[in-house]
Amino acid sequence: MITVDEDGRVTANTTPEEAAQLGYSAGAIAAAEQAEMARTARIAIRQQIAATAGDTKSLLGTTSDAAALALLELAKLSKALSTANSLAEVRAAAQPLADLTAPLLARVESGVTKLPHLAKGADVAIAEMEARATAVTEALSGDL
Repeated sequence: MITVDEDGRVTANTTPEEAAQLGYSAGAIAAAEQAEMARTARIAIRQQIAATAGDTKSLLGTTSDAAALALLELAKLSKALSTANSLAEVRAAAQPLADLTAPLLARVESGVTKLPHLAKGADVAIAEMEARATAVTEALSGDL
């Protein structure tokens, strides 16, 4: 089943054949089929993630931990750098973060640890983040 949208007219839960009988163009039907295939692929990927990496709440918890850790370490680094007067003090300020993240970096570089944004591409990950951040901001500010 597909949802076809053309020139402001939308028909949901129809087959490509029914959409053609309703007068939708081949291009609109093909686009709807592509969208349905993408949606189905996303569902399969999400099911695989849930089966192997954890449910949504577990993933959110891990994401929260990572964000809090990154923010705390950035705050520590910023505080230390703001008072650094020499290259030696800059290096000393950076060392705790370098020590903390060195094992992670080594595992990523060796391929033991894999990061989603590296698999899908940084450009894709940034575009998704921008789109979601914009949508949330618009909802919060009533710009919908």
